[in-house]
Amino acid sequence: HLEVYWDANDSNSYSFADADAVYDLSGNGVTGTLTNGVGFDAEYNAFTFDGVNDYINGTLSNPAGAWVHSTSFWYRQDSAVTDTWDYIYHIGTTTPGAASLFALRSDGYLAMANYSSASVRRAFVPTLGQWYHFSVVYTGGGVNVDNVSIYLDGKGIELFNQGDDTSPVNLDSNTDITIGSIRAGLADFAHGSIANFRLYGKALSADQ
Repeated sequence: HLEVYWDANDSNSYSFADADAVYDLSGNGVTGTLTNGVGFDAEYNAFTFDGVNDYINGTLSNPAGAWVHSTSFWYRQDSAVTDTWDYIYHIGTTTPGAASLFALRSDGYLAMANYSSASVRRAFVPTLGQWYHFSVVYTGGGVNVDNVSIYLDGKGIELFNQGDDTSPVNLDSNTDITIGSIRAGLADFAHGSIANFRLYGKALSADQ
């Protein structure tokens, strides 16, 4: 069920010379493009994002609608969030409801959302320079605390619904995936580092 695996741990998995490509280690051929100077942290084998305009994006082979999926990745906040959001990843478009995303807010929250519609949140202010492991699980249906789970450093965290809107994720088929920004680098760039990013086409269990 591993759909995408982008990592900087293996020098064969990316190339700044070959069209700035990030090769998909899952075997599914979802090649990412390093755009606008995505950096590389040799100590932690991570991709670095300066919060200005850099990101990685590619195209999935997903079904349309409320696709059941999970993500797993390491993230380090390297400087403060300067816009309202720092997008860690964004799957889908910028049509309300047509996305699945994970982001940090400048007012001290983390959120999984379907873009400008439903979201679940938790108060969270990252310590700058500290690595965190996140897993985000979406089981389908409405974006609410019943269908979304977020694990921080291997432990499930309590979430709350933001408002009354609990509409589902409604993805286009074969949609975009972007890490380090909103869709294809439109805005809200991450001020941090991402390592070992994996996307699964299933709902991971707590043990997994």
